[in-house]
Amino acid sequence: MVPSIVWSLIFSVVILNVIVRLTNIKIDALRQRYTSPDKEDLRPCTVNEMKSFLGLLINSAIFKSNNEDMCTFFATGGTAIILTCLHCDNPNDREMHVASDSAVSIAEMFYKLLKNSQNCYS
Repeated sequence: MVPSIVWSLIFSVVILNVIVRLTNIKIDALRQRYTSPDKEDLRPCTVNEMKSFLGLLINSAIFKSNNEDMCTFFATGGTAIILTCLHCDNPNDREMHVASDSAVSIAEMFYKLLKNSQNCYS
């Protein structure tokens, strides 16, 4: 099976769009703190960039390079920003949800990934 098809079975377009939207919320908040908000590194993340980034994370885990300094592994500006701003929940309402359930920040994404994985093996 082609790797890109396998990838899309686990990380569906819906999941990637949610991750990109929530990551871009954090990037927007970070952009507000810079004197030069039109800096290239602070532009919104795209789905293709997120696919590449997640692929690098998975690759680093497969080859056990996850003990390396992540700043050197993801040295380019845009990738470092994605690493800093990666989110699976809305940072604007996190405090409200975390008070009731500490795992709420990843629960929705986890269950979507779990469902996709189960669909692949059933």
